[in-house]
Formats: sequence, structure tokens, C-alpha cells
Amino acid sequence: MDNAADPHASVDPGMLGFYKKLLEATPPGSESWPLDQQRAAWNALCRSFQSPHPPGISVSNIICNGVPCRYFRSAGEAPVPAVIYGHGGGW
Repeated sequence: MDNAADPHASVDPGMLGFYKKLLEATPPGSESWPLDQQRAAWNALCRSFQSPHPPGISVSNIICNGVPCRYFRSAGEAPVPAVIYGHGGGW
């Protein structure tokens, strides 16, 4: 397919789905909405992406040296490797 005819042709389908949801949540002119209405629209969009965790995964919110952390653990009891992911967002 010619990308000039369809600018979304080369976009990953999962990313395109996100993009379409984002466009629906933020129609033209939404940047002029009152901040509380913009925040409500954003929160509703974020809630639409929530899904259950896979079976056998437990999730806990904990505090590590004053930093909020989310701890994901598989059902197994044996010690397992860990991955620590940090981001610069405002959680």
C-alpha cells in the first residue's frame, strides 16, 4: 500500500489502536476545555487501557526508601531474578 494514500499503513496495529483512542479522547478544541474537564478525559482514557494481570501474578504497591514502587511477583516460591524499571514520570 502507498503510504501517501494511507499515512497509517506502516504504523504498528497496536500503536494505531492507541492513537485512535487518543484522538477520540482529545477531539479538536479539547485543548481549550477547562483543566478539570481535560483531566477527566485523560483519566477516562487511562482507565480504558486497564486490564487484569495475567494469572499467577500478584501486584503490591510498596514504599522503598520513601519511593512508591509497584512489585510484580510470579506465583512461584523460589528466588527468581528481578528487573527494576525506573522512569522519570510523576507517579
